[in-house]
Amino acid sequence: MSITTIEGGIMGLKRSSESTVTGVANFGGSMDHAAQAQVFLKQSDEEFARNDVLQGSEKLWSATCQAIMAIAEQRGWSYGKSKHRSVVVDRLADESEESWLKSGYGIAEKFHANFYNDFMEDYAVERDRPVVHRLVERLLSLNGSSV
Repeated sequence: MSITTIEGGIMGLKRSSESTVTGVANFGGSMDHAAQAQVFLKQSDEEFARNDVLQGSEKLWSATCQAIMAIAEQRGWSYGKSKHRSVVVDRLADESEESWLKSGYGIAEKFHANFYNDFMEDYAVERDRPVVHRLVERLLSLNGSSV
């Protein structure tokens, strides 16, 4: 694994000559968090379609983070740390009376860990992907965005 510099000084992990995590953050860029979430969601589907489970997993996680960041930013809530994102999801779940948002976030975290450890079985990936898609779509709808 090597580290490469990407536009704007953002670092990306390169797992092979074919797979690079790109566009993970857009600090000061023109794309907002909600739009970036939609881009990552689409990219995750493309990665999974190419059977690149690791990249698909990380893009799915990135879509989740960007959706959380969009709604947190809109509401003036902190979101810079992992703990903050978890608190945002807890608050949204309580506010909307949709407790499944918490478990959906836990599944999204599993995809993030899968990027580094490649531990998810194929059946789990197929079973859990729609849950994270639904989570991102719901978060974006709470933000007033649409997928």
